[in-house]
Amino acid sequence: MPRSLHAGLALFATLLLVASSAGAQDADPVYGWTDDPPVDASIAEWRPNIQPELYFENWDFWFWMEDGTFVGVQFVTSSFGFGIERQGSARFLVIEPHATHRGGDGGDGIALGDRGFNWDNNDWGWEDLDDAVDVHWIDCYVRGTAEGLALYARDRRRRVFLDLQIHAEAALFRPGDGRLEYGWDRHTFYSMQAMPRVRVTGRINRKADRHDPDAWVDVAGVGYVEHSLTNAYPYEIADAFLGFRALRDDGLSILVDSVQLPTARGARAVPWMLVLLDGEVVFESYDVTILQQDVRREDWGGTEYRIPYGYVIDAQVGDDRVQIEVGNSELVSADSFLNRISAFLRSVIRTVMSPYDFELSNDYNALVRIDGVTAGVAGRGWTTFNATR
Repeated sequence: MPRSLHAGLALFATLLLVASSAGAQDADPVYGWTDDPPVDASIAEWRPNIQPELYFENWDFWFWMEDGTFVGVQFVTSSFGFGIERQGSARFLVIEPHATHRGGDGGDGIALGDRGFNWDNNDWGWEDLDDAVDVHWIDCYVRGTAEGLALYARDRRRRVFLDLQIHAEAALFRPGDGRLEYGWDRHTFYSMQAMPRVRVTGRINRKADRHDPDAWVDVAGVGYVEHSLTNAYPYEIADAFLGFRALRDDGLSILVDSVQLPTARGARAVPWMLVLLDGEVVFESYDVTILQQDVRREDWGGTEYRIPYGYVIDAQVGDDRVQIEVGNSELVSADSFLNRISAFLRSVIRTVMSPYDFELSNDYNALVRIDGVTAGVAGRGWTTFNATR
């Protein structure tokens, strides 16, 4: 039997085993962010952590420039294990404030780019550094320390170029010990840590055609950066991931993440909230509820998703409390990373999940009560919603 066919049959047998055993996992526990003592974040953990089994690893960047332009970058590496189809991919979004036809279809003022990388072709790799990260995907790279990163990226059509310097305005953060663990043996995990607020400077080059002259433009703004890793399919970790970001010009930052566990894992949310003032943590809560109020059913890529256009967040720590109402949302981008991976990997993953990433800008009103001081703040915020199927 050819080696590739043998590997393919073994892979499909594994998928069938996963599907048939899902019902037996109803009672499996999920250990949350705070079930173990907290652990300090480390930039060394941002270098690739290849698992000997199925895994997905992300490096995600969200930037909001001073002129209203949104820039998003996502690098993903993944494998089925056993060295099968160890792929990498990237997507790049540059969306100007006047952009039209936003919902993932392109249009005036929108630059969409993507790349694919193959481990077997030496397309991506990294340096082993103790206090720094240095990862490269062909001519794209992320490198630096906990104080800041350099990001260079271009799409495959050579029409979107990003050359950015990222300066940390707050310490690295991970919620609790930074790790969710699944099952009695705690073997399956999802881990994450973030640069919760960064200052970004640099330049962007957008061209209608790769042969056009370069048109570099200087940019500056604020942003949020996140690294995550799991040794399972995303749909086994969560039905959806919900993130809210409000990075204000007055130095106040409000950040929320929630992992919505699958039905087989209890169908509950595992959230956290972080509030920073001038780079210092003033509120950190794991007692967070999110009530969705404006959920819309939309079809993307042949699958219907329930997208939260409006919701209310309530978080508490002792007498301190933060309440946020989010609404008036506008879909900025909708995209699936399946569009950027190999045909073989795409065909197999589609048998078990249909992951889609949604970016929405929104209005928020927040009531913040910390250390006996109450303040109301409002502004334009951001929702990232990642549905796994």
